[in-house]
Order: sequence, then structure tokens, then C-alpha cells
Amino acid sequence: MKFQATDLYMAHEENKLWLKKVKEAEKNIQWEFISSRFFTPNEVEVNLEKNLIAAPLLIIDGIPMNMEVKRDKLKKIANLLSIDKVEEIKIIAEEPEELYINKAFTGIILVVLNDKKISKKYKRINSQ
Repeated sequence: MKFQATDLYMAHEENKLWLKKVKEAEKNIQWEFISSRFFTPNEVEVNLEKNLIAAPLLIIDGIPMNMEVKRDKLKKIANLLSIDKVEEIKIIAEEPEELYINKAFTGIILVVLNDKKISKKYKRINSQ
């Protein structure tokens, strides 16, 4: 079964390579990769089988990104966040030993913002 999705979803091996490339990049390049994958998705055909697709978990200031957010809210989040608002980006590409997940590990991206007002706005938009 196929469905219309975004390039957020990749095959597991592709996702691992993407995470590795992002992890090795400098912060501004990391943010470009993250922004293009999460905030400006392209429509592509993806096989719906859960074993075949992967998308990392994006956590911004302790709040997981709502992947079901509508396109207009994605644009608001994209306009709100920029590299100058990002203090730190951490990529966890391998499953930590002390963490148990009952599905295939697809990576975690942690983003820490340096502006509390922007952080509050992000949390409000993401939770709607």
C-alpha cells in the first residue's frame, strides 16, 4: 500500500546515512538539513510498511515536534525558528543502551533554543 508523504520519511538505511551526515556537519549546515527535512517537505510516494520507513524524532526545547501538525503551522514554525535562535543541536544516531524502544530506532535530534520567547511561541504552535 502506498500513500502520499513527505521526504521526511526515508528508508532506514537512507535515514542512518542522513543522520550521520547531519551529525558530522557544522551547526548552520545541520540546521539547513533539519529545516529542509522537517519544515519544507516535498511530496513523494512512500511505501507504508512500518519496517521500510524511518523518520527521526525531533525534540525542540524538550518538546517533541508534532508530526501531525498542518502545513500552515509548519510554515509558522519554520518562520519562527532560524539558526540564530538555535543554541545547540545534538544528533543521537545510535540507540542508547539504557533506552528501550519497542520499535526500530530511527534517531533523535535535540535542538536547544537560545531565546525563551521563541521557545514559548514554538510550544504554543506545536501544541495546537
